[in-house]
Amino acid sequence: QSEHELLMRLKEKDQDAYLHAVHTAYLCEKAATCLELDAQLSKAGGYYHKIGIIHAKDYYEKSCNFIYRNRTLYNFLG
Repeated sequence: QSEHELLMRLKEKDQDAYLHAVHTAYLCEKAATCLELDAQLSKAGGYYHKIGIIHAKDYYEKSCNFIYRNRTLYNFLG
């Protein structure tokens, strides 16, 4: 079920992000099952991949800025 406290907080904060997370979790679970991977872990990743919205609506922009500022590190790691 998708009734964990964090998901309910996401639902209260941003209904669209919540629905996106639910749909993503469903697709992740189906894909993992087809690939014989851990479906529950994949589903959890789908649910929580946007959980940062709870604390900052602009978390995506902040993340992109962080990556851009630190691109030398990411190039080295990648």
